[in-house]
Amino acid sequence: MRPRVNGHIRVNIYKLVSESLETPLRYGIRRAFKHSGPALTDEEITRLVDAQETELLNWFCETFRFDEDE
Repeated sequence: MRPRVNGHIRVNIYKLVSESLETPLRYGIRRAFKHSGPALTDEEITRLVDAQETELLNWFCETFRFDEDE
């Protein structure tokens, strides 16, 4: 059953993207370092995820424009 919507739905694209980055980044890092020497600690993984997320969001903000009222 599809929800009924009267009018337009506006999506906060920045929020959508920023909140959907962490899980795949964390998964990718764990997978990439799965068989490489000593395992990374959760703190190290979090630092890597934060750095990657920052760089991706910086690129995103430089590439796309957002409405001022959002």
